[in-house]
Parts: sequence; structure tokens; C-alpha cells
Amino acid sequence: MLRQLQIVDYKSLNVVRAMIYMGKSEGFFGYFKGNGVNVLRIAPFVACQFYFYELFKGLAASLNIKSVYGTKLLCGGLSGVCTSVIVVFFMIKIDRLIHWI
Repeated sequence: MLRQLQIVDYKSLNVVRAMIYMGKSEGFFGYFKGNGVNVLRIAPFVACQFYFYELFKGLAASLNIKSVYGTKLLCGGLSGVCTSVIVVFFMIKIDRLIHWI
């Protein structure tokens, strides 16, 4: 909807009226413009995060750590750090692609 807000026809409309106007002028699929690029941006990040979480969870299980909530917190934190370090380069490139489109 960000691109639609730059068009003169949408300037004087509030959110509800803009959604109605967008549905009438662009059809049902107008609501999903740009969604594919957002999926390309989020999918690798989430996939890496799930992978590292399961990796650290298996490592914690092999070390016989008893604290359930502490283990989940530690595994979640470590998976977030590892994912951010690995995926940040690709996120920058995809964000440039989003702004280019």
C-alpha cells in the first residue's frame, strides 16, 4: 500500500477509504502487491532461526541441562544472534531490491 499512497488519487483518502478505492480500482490482488518480495525477505531469516534453534536445543539436550525455561531462552537468544549475523548481508541486498521495485 506504500506505493499506492504516493499516487495522487490516494492523497486525500483515509485508510478505510483508500482500502475501498484500492479494491475497486486494482481488484482483489491489488491488496497483495509487493507481498512476494516481503516473503523473500522474511523466509530465509525464519528458516535459519528455526534451524539454529533446533541445533542449540539438541546441543542443550546432549549436555543434560535441566532448566526448561532457561534452555529455551538460551537457545532462542543464540539462534537469534547466529541468524542475524548470517542473514544481515542478504537482508541489506533484499531491502535494496524492495526499494528499487
